[in-house]
Amino acid sequence: MNKILALTLLIPISACSIGADKYMHATAGLITAATGKNIGFTNKQACAASLAIGVAKEIVDPIFSLPDVIATAVVCVPLLLTKENE
Repeated sequence: MNKILALTLLIPISACSIGADKYMHATAGLITAATGKNIGFTNKQACAASLAIGVAKEIVDPIFSLPDVIATAVVCVPLLLTKENE
């Protein structure tokens, strides 16, 4: 989990180029994945939860934004690159 946190802390560095909205989406994805991991989700399940939150939020919005979904699910990158037992 420490690697996940370290990798996702890089998000604020790129917030200037991706905008505050995408940063908030990424934060929501990180919180969702971290909560899932704390209640026993596997890395894939935590990634799926983040992706589901991103899609659900965009379904509610008047205009569906794929970049917003991607920003929410950005936490999947370190999750899926990390071994399950770490």
